[in-house]
Amino acid sequence: GTYCGYSAVQLARACPGRRILSLEADPVVATIARSLIAHAGLAHIVDVRVGHSEDILPHLRELPNACRPPFNLVFFDQRGSRYTDDLNILEQLDALAPNATIVADNVLKPGAPAFLWRVIRGGDFKTEVLSVQEYAMPGVEDWMSVSVRIANPPEGGSNGSTVPPMPADVKRLEREADWIRSRAEQRPGVDF
Repeated sequence: GTYCGYSAVQLARACPGRRILSLEADPVVATIARSLIAHAGLAHIVDVRVGHSEDILPHLRELPNACRPPFNLVFFDQRGSRYTDDLNILEQLDALAPNATIVADNVLKPGAPAFLWRVIRGGDFKTEVLSVQEYAMPGVEDWMSVSVRIANPPEGGSNGSTVPPMPADVKRLEREADWIRSRAEQRPGVDF
């Protein structure tokens, strides 16, 4: 999700000459983000699209040339249970550059266990999981994963086609992460 556009602005500043495509499900939040991005002088670089990833990603090839794949960097910061499905859509569309980097936020809290299983066990990504402090929650640990696509994976490691079946415990953790996420979206939220 785009939220207020902070990550999009930081990525645009860190990657001069690159275009940034950002997706946000909430039209009000997208409007706020567009305003802040314009205030930062980056509206010509950052394109904020409104809608859910599962609705927008299949139509990437229809976007203006500057925002079309292949993508060198993908930053997942939406509902963690969408990460795996969104990665699969990007792979099916051949929308990832050979050495694309996938950065996923909040893979510990609320979590994205199925996604971590996919990128760590699939054989087509080299993945590191980094401990970070949760935003605006001093002393609360979270994780980000950084996965670099292997241009020529070893035999048996291609587009996740050889991912071992997900154990029942990982499936259970995925359901629990979704439950925590749904609680976090309510008031008063979740205390990690």
